[in-house]
Amino acid sequence: MTTIFNTVTNLNTTRPELSAYNLIDRNQSLDTYQNPNALPLVFKTSITDPNPKYTNEDPINYQNQLANSMGLAGNLLTEVTPYNFTVNNASSVNSFNNAVINKRLLLKPASVNAEIKIKPHHSLYMTVSEQTPVRNISITANGVKVKQFTPFKHPVIVNIGNSDNHTKTINIKMSTTKQNIWLSNIKFYQLNQKKLTNWARAIKKDSVKIHQINSTHITAQFDQNNSKQIVTSIPYEPGWHATINGQSVKLHKWANTFMYVNNPNRAKKVEFTYRPQGLIFGIALSVITLIAVVSITVIINRRY
Repeated sequence: MTTIFNTVTNLNTTRPELSAYNLIDRNQSLDTYQNPNALPLVFKTSITDPNPKYTNEDPINYQNQLANSMGLAGNLLTEVTPYNFTVNNASSVNSFNNAVINKRLLLKPASVNAEIKIKPHHSLYMTVSEQTPVRNISITANGVKVKQFTPFKHPVIVNIGNSDNHTKTINIKMSTTKQNIWLSNIKFYQLNQKKLTNWARAIKKDSVKIHQINSTHITAQFDQNNSKQIVTSIPYEPGWHATINGQSVKLHKWANTFMYVNNPNRAKKVEFTYRPQGLIFGIALSVITLIAVVSITVIINRRY
């Protein structure tokens, strides 16, 4: 999911959900899209759980927890079950999840087909475990090959379908030329796009103006006067510092990745400044060294 970031840069335009994004740049190498539901660089929200727990076994639950921690009621993504399984040159299966595709005839490829139905204004996602041998299987959705992943060290979430105003049926086919393949932890989920849009709009109601921004400094001004936390989509690093209305405040880490500050005094203005660790010590050491060099030079000059 990319709701945290302002811009999505995608090297593979087969992702179905990109049809709902705004194309903002194109060149010979890549297309750059903007996610309409992306949250700003700095925004206000009420964080109920700053550190939801991530597990490799259930990355989708983590996505739902992130949204819940910022005020969403219910889940953005819900599991859907494939149906109407058919096989070709393979033993019968009734699920993709943890299924084993066993070939019957050695010299012919084997495949498993199934259908998935998603609701209007939903996107279909598939989770793939790092234990699934993706080099040895071909996955298609309505005849289009899924190319969004390569061998990886962690589970991935792949967008493989998108619906508009009507319910949509998507045919999933997984095939292999290997004798047998284990499909480890493959599940399917539908994302409620309308729910995502409404949630993102609710957060954006606390409109913000970025007055100054560069690689080491950000100044933001909010219109609304409330005590919600001020959150950024900037990765947390020890060199960052924050001030609210000119007063230094403690930085906190959200989702074990991003920065936020508490705002009990309902302030509107916040500044984030980055100073590399050891910068102050380095400057002080340089000043002391300079003073020492000058002193030695003065002493030498006096002697001669």
